[in-house]
Formats: sequence, structure tokens, C-alpha cells
Amino acid sequence: MFSRTLKQLGLAAALASAPLASAFADTTLEVLHAWPGDHGNYQPLADAFMKAHPGVKIEFRVSPPDYNEANLVVTRNAMTGNMPDVYFSGFSVLRPLIGTLSPRGQAVPLTPFIEAEGKQWLDENYSPAILSLGQVDGVQYGIPFNASTPIVYFNADLVKQAGGDPEHFPGDWEGMIALANKINALGGDVRGMDYSVASIESDWLWQAAIQERGGKMLSDDGKSVGYDNALGLDAMKALRHVAEATKMDVASSADSYKQAFFAGKLGFYITSPSAVRSFMETIGSRFQMRTAPYPLADKVNGRLPSGGNAAVILAKDPEKQKLAWEFVKFMTGPESEATVAKGTGYMPTNKKAADVLASFYSENPNYRTAAGQTGIAAPWYAYPGPNSVEIWRAQRKVIDLVQRGELSPEDGLKRIASETANLLK
Repeated sequence: MFSRTLKQLGLAAALASAPLASAFADTTLEVLHAWPGDHGNYQPLADAFMKAHPGVKIEFRVSPPDYNEANLVVTRNAMTGNMPDVYFSGFSVLRPLIGTLSPRGQAVPLTPFIEAEGKQWLDENYSPAILSLGQVDGVQYGIPFNASTPIVYFNADLVKQAGGDPEHFPGDWEGMIALANKINALGGDVRGMDYSVASIESDWLWQAAIQERGGKMLSDDGKSVGYDNALGLDAMKALRHVAEATKMDVASSADSYKQAFFAGKLGFYITSPSAVRSFMETIGSRFQMRTAPYPLADKVNGRLPSGGNAAVILAKDPEKQKLAWEFVKFMTGPESEATVAKGTGYMPTNKKAADVLASFYSENPNYRTAAGQTGIAAPWYAYPGPNSVEIWRAQRKVIDLVQRGELSPEDGLKRIASETANLLK
């Protein structure tokens, strides 16, 4: 299926872009993305693009291990004048990237390219929620390539054994807590759920806890903590409540509960949809794995932070920028997005991809869950200044103590707000 999709994708691009092939002959685009293990999402699409544009060569630079390291690489490149032509920037680091490049005149707004395509093209391909992920202060600097909002992965076999219905997985936190306790009651070394927010290497789930309540990480002026209020206290109390009510073994590393899930010993936990395919392949026939939407605390105003990245143009030469734009359009086009969604579980960022994926989603509902959350996708907030990594290090220590019951939610909120504010100065 994958190779057939790429063949169709390449043919469609060739027919649509034939006049461009000669214009960009013998041109090389240097491209950078993070996460070496994700290269399989990029190379086949780049190969299809090159097939559609004879004479054009896509060269990938060595992939840094994560988005933070990738931003450091690009920042160093900016100082030496050796930036990639296209860079897939993580949403969580896009703001500091533009903050570094813009004063030097090295950030390339995509507004002129989008306006040349026309409003109808824009409306047909990208929703406002998705486009917002690639914006900084309202300016479109990137087009989202892949996106993920947290979803629930659950063991359908354990749910059934506990008297639950996999077809009607709970859609709220109290329902999930009740189900987790039923799974706990199965006995042995089986556990109901894990929601150890401080166990992962980013603040993604912490931001989700704030944004699902309609809150903000910082004030609108970016100078003060946005959840130092009743909403933030509610989030802290909820984190403690989940851990206490389910007798959860609060984890310091995600690997422990991930391995328990693979072994069929954990009912459910929350993580990225990008792992749907790999999880299903790892689990095999040991049990039936299913996915469910994230249970928003505020179903009207709640949003979820989006992981993933946006394609950003950094080429200096105007002619090369035009080719880079064609590459960005191709990578975020409906066929490309459908291909990536099928190969991973990421929610597609192109609206037209839904039509391409209709039959696939019907046959593979685990992949459809993330796509259903596109309308509540919000930017993963990037803190201003150089201390974003230090901010999460301080925050996760507090969250861990609160979930373990070693610090009250009230004292936890005071501490996390104070430490975050100090690191923003």
C-alpha cells in the first residue's frame, strides 16, 4: 500500500508541476529535520518530489536528536550563513527560532507565497487551527507537516475483563478513574492507568493539563504565569486526584509504564498518536490495542497542545525560495499527509487528506482518533528567552512531588508559579 501511494503521489505531482521542472533544473535544496528515527517519513516523499522535478536534488543534513538540538544547530548555522533551505521546526521551538532569526533578517514569512496561491487554495487545504501552529505573533512562518495531540491508548482485553466496553471508552476523567479501578481489581500485577505527567522529557502533558481547561501558560504579554489562579489550582488538584484515586505508581520515566502496557499489564495511558503503527506492530496479537480521544476537562473552551513540526523556509536566494515553497506545498499536500498518517498515526495537517484517508480510517479506527482532535489543536507554547529547558526541569520536580502526595496542590502551584516566573526574568 505504501509504495503504491507514493507512486500515485509522484504521478500527481509530476502532472501538476511539469512546467516547474525545467525552471528549477540542477538546483539542490538542503533540508534539515530533527529525530533521526523519523527520516523514513521524509525520504520517500522527497524521492517522489525529485521524480516530479527532474534536475532538482533534495539533500538532507544530519538529523539532530530532538527539536531543541535542531534549533541550536540552525542558530549556529545562522551565525555562519550556512542555514538549510528548508527546516522542519518543532512547534515548541518555533517562537525562539523566529525571535533569533527575525532581527537578523533571516526569517522568511510565508505570506507572499500564500497570497500568490489565493485564499481559496488556503481555505481548501488548511484549517485556521492547523495554520496557527506555524505562526509567531500572527505571522505565518511555517506550514505544519505533522501534528499530534495526546490521545489515550488502551488494552481492550483488560477493559472487557474489567466489565467495560471498548466501544464506549470513558470520555471524561472521572469515568477513566472508575475504569482504572475496575482494572486494578483484576489483581496480580495488572494496573489500571498511568498519568505520570512529569515522567516525559517535555512539558507536553503539563501544557495539556492547563490548556484542556481553557488556560494559558503565560499572560498575553508573556511576562507572567498564566495559570497562577483558580484554573491552575484545579489542574494541580486534578493531577493529584488521578494519582491518589487510582493508587497509581507515579513513574519517573515513561519507559516503565510503556513496557508494562506492551506486556499487557497496564490498562491505559496517554501519549502521542505518532506511535499508533509502531505500538500495534510491537504488541502484535498479544492483546487488542485501541485508542480513544483525550478527555478534556472543559469540553467547550479546552484545547490541546500540538506536538510535531512545521516546514520553514530559510533559503536566502529568491529563486531558491520559490522552489522551497513548492517543496513545502508538496510535503504538506493531501497525498503526502495521507502517506505520513498511514505510516505513523499523526493527524494530517491538510484538510483534503481526509478524503484520501476516508476508507483507511474506516478500516483502521485507531488512526482516526487523532484526526478527530484537529479542531482543538493549539500551539505548544514556547517560552520567551533562553530558559525553556530549565523551566521544565523546575516544573517537573514540583509536579512529581504533587502527584506523589509529597507536596499539596496549593503549595505546588505557589512553587511552580514562582520558579517559572523567576526563570522568565
